[in-house]
Amino acid sequence: MRQYTSSPSRCQAPPETDGDDVRALVDCHDAEAAANKELDNASAAIATWETHIRHMEMLRAGQLVPTHALHLWLQNWRAGAAQVDEYDKATITTDCTL
Repeated sequence: MRQYTSSPSRCQAPPETDGDDVRALVDCHDAEAAANKELDNASAAIATWETHIRHMEMLRAGQLVPTHALHLWLQNWRAGAAQVDEYDKATITTDCTL
């Protein structure tokens, strides 16, 4: 059991598990990896949204001219749309129970 609790992965099988437990742990590991990808994609989309909000505040404060703000908006809109698509592809239901 010590080998399991000291391992870097939360889903590594301890030596005393049987075949069903190992399969469940492999499924858990795969679900964890997919969930991490989902969270990474969500973080990227949120960062793009935060950048858009910052640009809008800069426009309101007179720190950006409207044409440059439009350029930035289009750039963020395209990036954000692609990021949401990646998030949608990565979205899964994680069920990690033993």
